[in-house]
Amino acid sequence: MSSSDENIKMEDVGEQQQITTTTTSTDSTTTSIPTPPQRNPINNRTEKSVGIECFLGTSAPWTGILKQRYDDFIVNEIDINGNVITLNSITDTEPTEEKEPEKPKVQEETKPETEVVEQPTISEKVVKDLEDIVGNEQATKFLEFVNVTSKSNPKSKFLFDLIQDKEKRTSLHLLIKHSFRMISETENSCVKVLSSSRGSRGDNRDAWPAGRPKYLQFVLFKENKESMDAFNIISKQLKVNQRIFSMAGTKDKRGVTTQSVTAFKMNHKRLLGVNSRLYGMKVGGDFKYVDKHLQLGDLSGNRFTIVIRDISADDQLVESSVEQFKKTGFINYYGLQRFGTGSVSTHQIGKSIIRGEWEEVIKLMLYPREGEKEELRVARQKYKDSGDVKALMRSLPKMTSERIKLYGHELPVVGDLVAVDIDKKAKDDNEANNNNNEGESNVLEDAQDEEVPDDDDSDFHIVHVTEEDVKAGRYNISQVVLPMFGNDVLYPLNKIGELYKQVIAEDNITEKNFTNKSRIYNLKGSYRKIISFANDIQYKTFRYDDYTKALTINDLERLNGKEEPQDQPNGKFRALRISFNLPTSSYATMAYRELLKLTTDILPQVALGENSKQAISNNNNNDSSTINEDNAESNENKKRKIDEVVSKEEKEEEDKNKIKIEKTI
Repeated sequence: MSSSDENIKMEDVGEQQQITTTTTSTDSTTTSIPTPPQRNPINNRTEKSVGIECFLGTSAPWTGILKQRYDDFIVNEIDINGNVITLNSITDTEPTEEKEPEKPKVQEETKPETEVVEQPTISEKVVKDLEDIVGNEQATKFLEFVNVTSKSNPKSKFLFDLIQDKEKRTSLHLLIKHSFRMISETENSCVKVLSSSRGSRGDNRDAWPAGRPKYLQFVLFKENKESMDAFNIISKQLKVNQRIFSMAGTKDKRGVTTQSVTAFKMNHKRLLGVNSRLYGMKVGGDFKYVDKHLQLGDLSGNRFTIVIRDISADDQLVESSVEQFKKTGFINYYGLQRFGTGSVSTHQIGKSIIRGEWEEVIKLMLYPREGEKEELRVARQKYKDSGDVKALMRSLPKMTSERIKLYGHELPVVGDLVAVDIDKKAKDDNEANNNNNEGESNVLEDAQDEEVPDDDDSDFHIVHVTEEDVKAGRYNISQVVLPMFGNDVLYPLNKIGELYKQVIAEDNITEKNFTNKSRIYNLKGSYRKIISFANDIQYKTFRYDDYTKALTINDLERLNGKEEPQDQPNGKFRALRISFNLPTSSYATMAYRELLKLTTDILPQVALGENSKQAISNNNNNDSSTINEDNAESNENKKRKIDEVVSKEEKEEEDKNKIKIEKTI
């Protein structure tokens, strides 16, 4: 291990310990932090169980509650050009139009200037597909309608016979839309086709102005809602298909979020009309019509504004923690939410898929699980016993730590993988060619041309770090990446690379497993930076008495003229409000973890929250047992609360074990 490892905070709890306390002293404060037992309780996967173990900074740990209120967590998307998306208007402003640059025209053979009317091509395959869905007789009648009736009477309609099978109806709708370019609707389990492109709901696509880009880009503001739920609500209000909406990235439910959205052929006035019927959501912003719809990944990051309540740190420790956070960044772990919340981890299912153990996949996904609602448990058990999948469906609602431990977090080491900017690569190539007579080496030649771009249009190449690179100080820790398993990635040429092979071998997986012959999946793999840095960091501390007091203002409140929250003099509790930008695929919860040197495990967070609410309740009721501001006493109360929760779970676990032993005897 390198000397830099001395700066790394580690949480190491022995198997025999039920709960430990890590105490760290500084000149300003002494903080006692309770650590939950290292078990994997139902619906409470711990950080340690998935390999989240290390910290980077040396500041003392302290406690604080994240997301006590949903409006303590505000997220503003950052677009691909680095602009922070805000809801700056909900009034009718004339949209701008953004068109793609015209491609150079290729000289073509001169043809007579005649108006070309695009007609649908009805191939033999289309006719065959139609017959497979509705039968020969219905197909013949519909083709007659298409070729004769619809042309002579634009208001005519065709009604297919009853189709009970929903999947068949869906297939028919898609065939009519893509192959015949007509509009269809479902009416009492029958598919109705309209001869004109104007649907009965008034969705007149033909009325779209010629030359206008096909997509409306706008801003979606929502509170405490999933992105897809928001789209569903808006589409119902507009009476359009939810699929006309697309976004650059999904956003948290528990929070206040602002993001860009595109909608296919949607008039901005019509969209604005739903605002009066929306609760906890608004649409608006600087409207513009664009040629391309947003796709997942069309963003450069997110700006977070988070409030951490009931903090135990004084101003000096807060400042020290934030300044270190600015310099060191944080380990780019996946947050606990990526591993699921049930008793079966999502990565367990993934490993079985890769091994091709399909029966095991079904068992992991559908068999009974501990800790679920009774009706779901019964349905799962029924499926296990009888194979009744319909009843079940109706009821259904590590690596990085080892790199930090071995080689620290300050510099790349020989064998590491680094992401090299393509522009820098070209510059290095030129410099190397110009200096060949002086014996200077080319980084990519040293890597034996092993660079592998993530995608054809990637901005980076991936190369191995050589001894020459280290001596020259060619790379920094922010460029170091680790591969995500796949058949098209490089692995580190050091102990971490060996660890990759060891881990998959323990799971009975080889590199060949990442290519599936049945084409169900093909895992090419990718890369992920081990250290992430926040930027544009701003922060402020507040005092308050009531946890229901808002300590932020969101875009809509700011638009409506609400004033900034003010500090409450002599408030019994303290909070930190901090704002920062993070790149894509980095988790704000992991930034919070590094800032406080505090686990994000659910158990201690719940305990801290309950303790805070109880303290505020006691204070509001003028109870004699008010909470003292002294940090040691406050944290002792939190530790006691955790002890109570843990003891209860241990008692339940002990009772279960006794029952198992008795059955065995």
